[in-house]
Amino acid sequence: MQLSTGSLYKLNKDIPFPKPIFLQLMDVKGIAQTSNPQKPRHRLQMHDGQYMTTVMPSTQLQETILNNMDTYRRGAILKVNEIIANCVNGKKVYIAINLEVAGYHPEIIGNPVPMGENPAPPPGEAGAAPMGMAPMGSGAPPVGMQYGAGLAPMQPGVGMMPQGQQPGMATGGGMMPGQPGMGGGVGGAGAPMMPQQGPLGGMGPQQQQQQQPQGGG
Repeated sequence: MQLSTGSLYKLNKDIPFPKPIFLQLMDVKGIAQTSNPQKPRHRLQMHDGQYMTTVMPSTQLQETILNNMDTYRRGAILKVNEIIANCVNGKKVYIAINLEVAGYHPEIIGNPVPMGENPAPPPGEAGAAPMGMAPMGSGAPPVGMQYGAGLAPMQPGVGMMPQGQQPGMATGGGMMPGQPGMGGGVGGAGAPMMPQQGPLGGMGPQQQQQQQPQGGG
């Protein structure tokens, strides 16, 4: 029988969920009664496969549990038809109004952990980060996305380029202009700029402009 995983989280967060739900009983603990020791009361520790918490049976259920302690034991699968959550002194108190034993499993199902006052959402619930994605605001790239082979990270004002190449250097054709006042050519500072070659070794636009005939003077 499958447990209603995630139902206790929704109960804690006041999120509507379909009923009945199926929980597994982990322990039945007695409550000391100073006013009426002849009528002992019990609390139930139950879990949904993910979270475990303590549930108080209603007054009507207390007598049913007391008269059927051999049925309400560790491993019992409980069909919970009605359960509510009240806030007492800033803490959530869960009260089972209507439940019954629906089956039995000798071992604890799953690996439940204490729910606490502010449990984390289970996978698939709102607020849970999808698998493979980094949480927003962490500054980390999504899992599985890395820089491509041989590419350096982008720098401000500079596009993606192979590692080792300096800004201002072209990957093909002639030499691009260097820094202002440096000439940009192979000869270093003060050296004239090398003309760019056009397609198939022809002259580029700058060279054509330089070789236009000058007017007579």
